[in-house]
This record gives sequence, C-alpha cells and structure tokens, in this order.
Amino acid sequence: MKKVNVAAWVRSFLLLCILVLMGGCGLNGTPEETTDEVASRHKHILWNDMKQVQSDIDAIFMLDKPTKLNERIIR
Repeated sequence: MKKVNVAAWVRSFLLLCILVLMGGCGLNGTPEETTDEVASRHKHILWNDMKQVQSDIDAIFMLDKPTKLNERIIR
C-alpha cells in the first residue's frame, strides 16, 4: 500500500490557490474590465448604498413625509 504524502498535497493546493488569485481571476472583476472601470463601479455601488442608508434614516425619523403641523402659531 502506497503512503500518501500530505505535505506535497498541501503545497500543491496552496500553489494552485496563489496562481488562481494572481492570474486575474481574483478581486479585480472580469478580465475585460480595466482598473478604472472597476473603481468606477465600486464608487457607484458605495454611492447607491449611502443613498439607501439616507433613505432608511429619513424613514426612521419620519422626514420622508410632509409634516401635518400647521405653519402658523395657533393660540
């Protein structure tokens, strides 16, 4: 019966993971996108998320609806 060399398998797996991450399949998006396009996409996503947070805060403090209070002081 052949003995399995676990250290060689682990080294091979780690090398494969490093090659995949460094080879363009990592966090940069698709290969046909430039770094400027990725940065622009990320900027748009953050802008959209902040608008949603602002909308949620307005709804919590009831700032999204007109007030029912009268503009004049009534005594």
